[in-house]
Amino acid sequence: MQPLLGIMTTKTDDFCPFPEKKFYEEIAAYAREKNMEVLVFFPESISFATRSITGFIRQGDRWIRQKIPFPRMIYDRVFYNTEYYRKNKGTVRRFKRDSTIHFLNRSLPNKWEVYRFLKQFDELLPYLPEQELYKNPDQLIRWVKLKGDIILKPINGGFGKGIYHLKFRDPITIEGRDSQNQFFQETFKTTREALDFIIPKLNRQFLIQRYLNLNTSDGYPYDVRIFVQKNHKGVWQMIGKGVRVGPKNQLTSNLHGGGRAIPFNSFIKQNHPRKAEMIESNINLLGNLLPRILETKYSPLFELGIDVGIDESGRAWLLEINAKPGRQIFNHIGDQKAYQRVNRGPIDYALYMLKEYEEGSNEYYKAYATKNLLTEK
Repeated sequence: MQPLLGIMTTKTDDFCPFPEKKFYEEIAAYAREKNMEVLVFFPESISFATRSITGFIRQGDRWIRQKIPFPRMIYDRVFYNTEYYRKNKGTVRRFKRDSTIHFLNRSLPNKWEVYRFLKQFDELLPYLPEQELYKNPDQLIRWVKLKGDIILKPINGGFGKGIYHLKFRDPITIEGRDSQNQFFQETFKTTREALDFIIPKLNRQFLIQRYLNLNTSDGYPYDVRIFVQKNHKGVWQMIGKGVRVGPKNQLTSNLHGGGRAIPFNSFIKQNHPRKAEMIESNINLLGNLLPRILETKYSPLFELGIDVGIDESGRAWLLEINAKPGRQIFNHIGDQKAYQRVNRGPIDYALYMLKEYEEGSNEYYKAYATKNLLTEK
């Protein structure tokens, strides 16, 4: 019987039969080359009574519904901050407690928990922006008085949704992206008016962060996406990096918010010609350090998207880490070698894991998997 990789994903009405369809088509095609099969499924299709899953298997150029026994290996692409997941939380948790099933990856906790963990490591402190968990209006007012410019962002979620930039100068301005990821900007005559506008939108699920000017000299926001992934030998490798540039004079550079992607080397040399070497060195340091540090607490991990901002002085700032990153940036910048590697990676790593289990040699994974999968949020 062919080895099989189960891909557990989020169901949404916006995509049929499931999100990331092109990505899964690439995985399925490569799996066939490796004499392996792929099943894409949703959590609600798991049956504990029959220990089976009904999902989609690629046959030719079509996805065919099929029922199979529980796979040994699972690649988790469920996004846990969605209403869909909240409806299926019990099923997912029970599935992850099954000792016969092994997950390649897990989610990271929220941004605040990750920040608190990373602050323990002296080598990372220069890259971590000052921030606090939002507690009350008095705390916000204190930050406004001290900083003038601050960022408020949700501890969960992504794509730039729900982020606010408060500029307490003349004029007083609040700008950001709403829950539909639409950019907005409001101006106010007084500090009190601005606070009355923003405070009702906040709760203890927001971070307060010092504003960093992460724009080009002509006003385009940008960040660097680093993509790291374990290879066919279980070793972390930096697959590639690219720059995401957002609309002029707006707040975020995310591709979902209207951003565009540019190759890293050409962009950095053009915008920081005297500091390009230093910036690349810091980017590479973060790409090498973070996976190994995070894995000591949050194993099992397989791939990470690491977002880094560069300020006007060329200093690098760690903005966010995503354990279930998108990979379209490589397609956008024309790096087909990296795009192919990140798409083939889940199959290569799954085959490595299966071999390790058959030989009984993967003690590291065994030691961490049970402990950490039970704490998945």
